[in-house]
Amino acid sequence: MDFGDCQVALLAKDGIYINDFPRFIATITLPPGGRADVVLRCSGEGDQVVQSLAAHGNKDVFVGPLLTLRTLGPVVDAGVLLPWKPLSRPTYLQDLRGELTAPDCRCMTPLGLGGNTKWISGHLYEGPKQYLHQWPQDAVAERVISGVDKHTYHQHTWPFQLQDDPAGADPYFKAGDWHDSYQNIVDSQVTVRFSTVDYSGPEIVHCHILSHSDMGMIGVELVRGHGPDACACDLLGEAKPVALVGLPGGKPGHALMFAAASTFLAMLGIGAATMLQVYQTVSNAADYAELPDGQTSSRRGAQEDDCLLFLMIAPMAVRTW
Repeated sequence: MDFGDCQVALLAKDGIYINDFPRFIATITLPPGGRADVVLRCSGEGDQVVQSLAAHGNKDVFVGPLLTLRTLGPVVDAGVLLPWKPLSRPTYLQDLRGELTAPDCRCMTPLGLGGNTKWISGHLYEGPKQYLHQWPQDAVAERVISGVDKHTYHQHTWPFQLQDDPAGADPYFKAGDWHDSYQNIVDSQVTVRFSTVDYSGPEIVHCHILSHSDMGMIGVELVRGHGPDACACDLLGEAKPVALVGLPGGKPGHALMFAAASTFLAMLGIGAATMLQVYQTVSNAADYAELPDGQTSSRRGAQEDDCLLFLMIAPMAVRTW
């Protein structure tokens, strides 16, 4: 967004104050779902047209006037904008840069790479309990996102902090800034950090170009456990049942599943032993001769017992599982 001859000072992005107000910028780069708070100073009377421009030859955006700013009355000396930042920030917005906040978990999150332009980490949406990554609770998490030159990365639950100045030297983007939606068409990769505080459970990431999200560019991640051992990246790419990883309740949930599986296996053992006994009975009955008065051999009765025992055992095993 271009504001003509007006002076523009950035105050906040995605609802979070920057640390170095007033940061004077020439334009605002807003992705789908992104927000910016700015202070404007327009000199002299007249109209200033705020326009949307096609930055760096990008043809997939609207180009043209958005609104008109009309300045009325005499010119007033507004003085100098003084530096300002919040005196304190909540826990989830503490500065995460530097070695003192080394991450407990670090995962890669590529967008639209690997053969499908709508993939996240190589997968389309696979269901509410099919998790892309697992992050520890109350931890510093680091994510390396690639493909943000073509897709708007949006993260629910916590905003994230830029760890480096992106390429392009656009003052709108600086290390230390916080976002919940991010796209930079001149730099395809960004490293961000966030704090997994005050929450555990599933959280959503997706492309904020909603047509992309509707086509499967959305994923679920899990936050649980503590410490580096609870960090797990690319769960869908591993040869293990992801549903077990996503089972709510932590260790008790695993214990319950283990107990159920053990009971199921025990029932199979009992069933196998019973079937073996039935088979031996049937084998012995095969040697019997036909009984007098037209009665059949005991082989038929043994077969009926075989079916009856199987029908009794099978439902019990299913319910246990």
